[in-house]
Amino acid sequence: MPKLYTAKLNQLTKNPQVKKIIDLEYIHECGQCENCGGLGIISIFLANMGPFTEVGAGHLISKWCDGKWWCAPGFVEPGKDANKTNFKFGTVSDTCPVCHGQRRISAGAYVPMPQECRDRLNSVCDKMKMP
Repeated sequence: MPKLYTAKLNQLTKNPQVKKIIDLEYIHECGQCENCGGLGIISIFLANMGPFTEVGAGHLISKWCDGKWWCAPGFVEPGKDANKTNFKFGTVSDTCPVCHGQRRISAGAYVPMPQECRDRLNSVCDKMKMP
């Protein structure tokens, strides 16, 4: 399923300095929101440098995508004018527009962990306890 983004994230992706937009994927369990994977937020990586054949050095954050390294600064400089906002590079996040941060589409969509798995998990936890 293609991800849905908020207006804020869509606007950030339109900056001409962005060279690559990388979806940050997370594994989700049954019953969790399919858009955010149950985190309640959507995150993307906006690279303004690349592609490179090696990881960026210094204050750069690097992500591997499509067989190349893409980079962004590891910090955001403060705004010089209160009326202007600095564009963010690197990892940017916003509340999931599908579940609105609730993590589940509905309580009825939640599928609990099977009892067999719970029993096995409890057994492992019991073995790890100190006498």
